[in-house]
Amino acid sequence: MEGMSNLLPTAKSNGWIKGFQVGDDDLEITYLQCADDTLIFYEAVEENILILRTIFIIFEAVFGLHINWSKIFIYPINDVLELDNLTINLGGIVGKLPAIYLGISLGANNKSIGIWNGVITKCEKKLTSWKS
Repeated sequence: MEGMSNLLPTAKSNGWIKGFQVGDDDLEITYLQCADDTLIFYEAVEENILILRTIFIIFEAVFGLHINWSKIFIYPINDVLELDNLTINLGGIVGKLPAIYLGISLGANNKSIGIWNGVITKCEKKLTSWKS
């Protein structure tokens, strides 16, 4: 996934994709990666979707790796105009929040203690195996 982590900042610095602002700071999140999974945050307009699809196709061609288009999930935040058209252009499936991603609940109330149980359990299992 190192290739994708090079393509996305290049696209961002050239102004081809834009993430979202976090709080009042100048912090902008465009993507997060964990192992071979990538979460990409962008404004859901057709131009951005087409650019993102182009980035994926370039990634496949240059690095010889395959993107499983059927495992792409689009999670709309608020109202997204023409969501069906955007989904057709990118491929994948429209998901609904809250959703579980790598054991973390996305879109849920992060102050609720219960949503962190899965993460805590996984960490405890890892720690137990390290102690053995």
